[in-house]
Amino acid sequence: MFAVAMMALLATSHVIQGMLVLLDENYFHVHPSGLAISVDFAAWGWAHLILSLMLWGVGMGLLAGRRWARILSVVLAGISAWVNMLFLPAFPTWSVLTILLDVLVIWALTVNGPQMTSDEVLRGRT
Repeated sequence: MFAVAMMALLATSHVIQGMLVLLDENYFHVHPSGLAISVDFAAWGWAHLILSLMLWGVGMGLLAGRRWARILSVVLAGISAWVNMLFLPAFPTWSVLTILLDVLVIWALTVNGPQMTSDEVLRGRT
């Protein structure tokens, strides 16, 4: 459940970042060429929104106790951390907090990995 809650916070973080970028490109004091990958801020906004939708969807699979959702959640959290590292110059504090959430999600999903051997255990039925 902890991982699901962190995934929800992570997805919400990406929604906030994406909407902020799309609604007010002048909010950031960095020109798009100052980012690690120099693309328009609108592309960054859409990337954050698409990633948030993927995180929400996989979070629902995680809540249902699906093994594929555990694996995909770790992958998406890693991608989220990478995207936020690239966006760090534009939004440093928020990006660092989002990377921290990514690390918490990865930790929560991998720390008990060997004990989780069947879908029944993932659903809490032993």
